[in-house]
Amino acid sequence: MAFHAVYGFSLNIQSIDLDALLGEMERRRKETFDALKEEGAIGRNARLPLAEVPQRIVLIGSTGTAGHTDFLTHLKNNPYGYAFDLGCLDAPVQGAKAAGALVDALHCAGRAAMRTQVDAVVLLRGGGAKLDLDIFNDLTLCRAIAAMDIPVITGIGHETDSTLVDFVAHSHCK
Repeated sequence: MAFHAVYGFSLNIQSIDLDALLGEMERRRKETFDALKEEGAIGRNARLPLAEVPQRIVLIGSTGTAGHTDFLTHLKNNPYGYAFDLGCLDAPVQGAKAAGALVDALHCAGRAAMRTQVDAVVLLRGGGAKLDLDIFNDLTLCRAIAAMDIPVITGIGHETDSTLVDFVAHSHCK
């Protein structure tokens, strides 16, 4: 704390212990998981049939990010020479508006599937800190995925990361 004759007292924060936030985040995550389990949302999307080689895909993610670019590169350079019919929906994957934007994108993908054949929706985001990935533990987002009539495949974070969207999706990949 510092005092200035003209401006008065000021508080200068030198550092914040983010580990303190992780406990609260884990509590919310457990409550959300329990609610999804009670509603029967866990595994609902996984019961939908998935094409052996999904080729008509709606991709939801943040255009231009490393995860988005990696996914497109893997599709383009797949060793089997499969061709893909890909629709891309740009949506933020972090920040205060991300959950709502991702839910809107899922609804858009669902409407597209009513007009044309869609094998799967892919929701992806590259790696990040646990706090950055917490948006994928959002109850409304998880419910939207569980309610989809199309298989949803998630690719969130790194191999060691696990979010609740992975539990309500048809499949999750890294």
